[in-house]
Amino acid sequence: MRNKVLLLFLALVLVLVLLFAGCPKPAPPAPPAPPPPPAPWSPTKTITWIVHYAPGGGFDVYSRGIALVMKKYVGVDIVIKNIPGAGGRTGVNALYRAKPDGHTIGMLNVIGLLTTQMIMETKYDMREFEWLGRAAMEVYALAVAADSPFFTVADLQKAAAERPLRVGVPGVETTSAVTSAIALPTLNIPFTYVSGYAGSAEAMIGCLRGDVDIVAYPISSLLPLVESGDLRVVVDYGLERHPAFSPDVPTAKELGYPELATLGLVRLIAAPPGTPKDVVAVLAEALGKTLNDPEFIAWSEKAKRPMDPATAEETEEIVATLFTTFEKYAEAIRAYRE
Repeated sequence: MRNKVLLLFLALVLVLVLLFAGCPKPAPPAPPAPPPPPAPWSPTKTITWIVHYAPGGGFDVYSRGIALVMKKYVGVDIVIKNIPGAGGRTGVNALYRAKPDGHTIGMLNVIGLLTTQMIMETKYDMREFEWLGRAAMEVYALAVAADSPFFTVADLQKAAAERPLRVGVPGVETTSAVTSAIALPTLNIPFTYVSGYAGSAEAMIGCLRGDVDIVAYPISSLLPLVESGDLRVVVDYGLERHPAFSPDVPTAKELGYPELATLGLVRLIAAPPGTPKDVVAVLAEALGKTLNDPEFIAWSEKAKRPMDPATAEETEEIVATLFTTFEKYAEAIRAYRE
């Protein structure tokens, strides 16, 4: 009897084993849902925009015009902070050392700064900034005070043969100084720098006072004083004559120096080195929208401040090209700074 019960029990166990073995296994629990993607970065406080020259000059005017419209694309106010000094290097150093959190940006005078880096030790490296885009690229012109006895390049050459002409610049590190170091020897006009002005506006006023003989600046910076009759352009470095200048103002190309058209001012906007890529992307997108905004375009036309926008990616290529282009002028620039 006991054996029959045992056999019956074993048979039952076998049946149960076979039964459960044929049953489908329960599905494993579903994996947890992935976390939602992080929200795009956005500024949490006022953005400081550094201008490395004094108020009133071209960099200051452009920066204020852009900031006025760009704030609607970043959602916070943008405050201009002028930090002049050392030919612009003081403000550049401040931007270079700023906390890379997206709340400090600035517009840089690129050619003057990168050529300075080529020939002397600096506290910044132009290759390390995070580039947001280009606002403008402008041609230079050479001007004198309206009451100056110089009307032509030949007049300047004749006077410079007796004594070097005085050129007003904020500092020898600026693009105006770099342009003069390349263009004036090309035009056979010996010169010396008179530096220390807080910006282009002060240098031009110095020309009106008679502190200096000539100034060389972007056309948009010269234009207000040209139109008011205070300054007079002697030669336009561009390839074509500017309609706002007197019809008898020649271009450098007409005088046989077309290469001077490459000496322009590049206005680039940057964030400090190390700014996270997602932050750079947000700021670059906001800048791009600003430069194509009808409100800003209207301001640009009214203020007679021409624009030539470029993206962040294009701007990186521009900086690399500028380093290559100006390396050949490094020794000529060094000679006039020593």
